[in-house]
Amino acid sequence: MAAENQLLLNKRWRHYKEPALLAASAGAIDTISFITLFGLFTAHVTGNLVVAGASLAGENEGIVIKLLVIPVFMISVAVTTLIIKTRKCITPTFLAGLFMSEVLLLLLFALLGYMWSPFAEPDGLTTLVTGMTGVMGMGVRNATSRLLLSITSPSTMMTGNVTQLTIDIINYFQIPSTENHTKLIKSGSSVIGFLAGAGLGTLGYILMGFFSVLIPVIMIVAVIYKEVSYVLIMRK
Repeated sequence: MAAENQLLLNKRWRHYKEPALLAASAGAIDTISFITLFGLFTAHVTGNLVVAGASLAGENEGIVIKLLVIPVFMISVAVTTLIIKTRKCITPTFLAGLFMSEVLLLLLFALLGYMWSPFAEPDGLTTLVTGMTGVMGMGVRNATSRLLLSITSPSTMMTGNVTQLTIDIINYFQIPSTENHTKLIKSGSSVIGFLAGAGLGTLGYILMGFFSVLIPVIMIVAVIYKEVSYVLIMRK
């Protein structure tokens, strides 16, 4: 039997706030991992297949970690999915707990990166362990988004969002209705958020090194705070 969903996201969330923050956090963490871990994507994991395939044409360093990303990511998604499916009731508190799991994995990612960077070997053990920690964190995010946040735009896979944004722009200029304006805000906020996060991730890494992972962590914590605050208000 399907779990009862009490999130009421359509009433509580605004497309230019929570989904944009989640997209920005994904953009930041993806950029940081790409810069530091020899082109590894932690959020948009399918990009690693392209990088791994391209490496076969030349240098094959880093191909092991990029191929291992997929099963590790799938395991993280599977565990998160099973946890969600065991719940009889999906509440804001539960959603906050899932986000907190992601935060803890990203903090571990930041700690390992700080201790072991700069990484010398693309397929080295320290590179592998650090990268997989980040991938697991984003696996939790992807499963959570797909199963519980379907009314929002995806926060990690921007190809579909950019496609939808283009469609929404055309539709809005043809028929500038309130409905088309809402759709434009929905797709546009996620794309802009991801781009802004990528820029912040780059700047943060230049200034702070691996501590820049705290930037996306703070963004996710802001969403957690919103969920917890809602529960506390409803209990009063």
